[in-house]
Amino acid sequence: MDTLSKQGKVNLLTLPRSDLKEETTQTSEAAPLLMLVQLPCDWTAGDLQDAHFVAQSSQAALVVESKKSSFALHRVETSNVLILVPPPPSEPSLKRQKVTTDGQTLVSVPARLLKKGGSGASFLELRPKPLKLGELQDALPTYDPYNDTSCQGRTIESLARDLQVSKHQVQQGLSKLQAFAMQDDTYVRLSEEALQEAYHAIVSTLAEADDCQDYANTGIEPTCFLQQVLQRMSAEERFEHAEHILRHCVETLYKEKKHSDSSVRLSVKKVGLDIKKD
Repeated sequence: MDTLSKQGKVNLLTLPRSDLKEETTQTSEAAPLLMLVQLPCDWTAGDLQDAHFVAQSSQAALVVESKKSSFALHRVETSNVLILVPPPPSEPSLKRQKVTTDGQTLVSVPARLLKKGGSGASFLELRPKPLKLGELQDALPTYDPYNDTSCQGRTIESLARDLQVSKHQVQQGLSKLQAFAMQDDTYVRLSEEALQEAYHAIVSTLAEADDCQDYANTGIEPTCFLQQVLQRMSAEERFEHAEHILRHCVETLYKEKKHSDSSVRLSVKKVGLDIKKD
């Protein structure tokens, strides 16, 4: 299988006989139902070690954490009949073998249709499954720090399970949505009211504080800046987890992803967009 994968050819995963139950008897359990799954061309057997199937209702997906991706299972109909053929026996059959007119030996082996009831068999095809940001956003609860102090966030594991994607895909989606990370490693959406109040306080401080005028070039010191923002907010303006939420909003304004803890530069474009919100 690994050799075919390196050649860019489609692989058919084989199962050892020891993994299958014996033929059904009156006292044994029913034999397992087998379906053929076509794997991507560049896959090896090792790629399946960290993979698992997730099924909900009538939809199923194969999640591969090692490849940071997921695949939807699609049933593909084909006019060819797909059959299951066991490995050849280790000892040659004692029965008389047939020989074709050109001298080729015909060997009889037991086989069965993958799908009972005539022609028209099918197999399962893996198709890349991208994460839909709209579905991720809908799966996140909305947290309003002014009113809802008991909001339960969602873990990456639970989101990945419900959306049938890898945890890496969920992490990337949460980053794009700028989801808010609670202190218990769960994620929520911040209410519009909380976001507007937070950005308003941040932009006001940038405009009024003497040491924050050159935030795009010299930058700001995050901890000191947050303290200034909190001091400028009145008691009525403050909300639950104010410092944590303000830090999150400031990080969405960073000019670069990589930054120093002592000084960070903010994006003029991002800050300008938030000024328009006010």
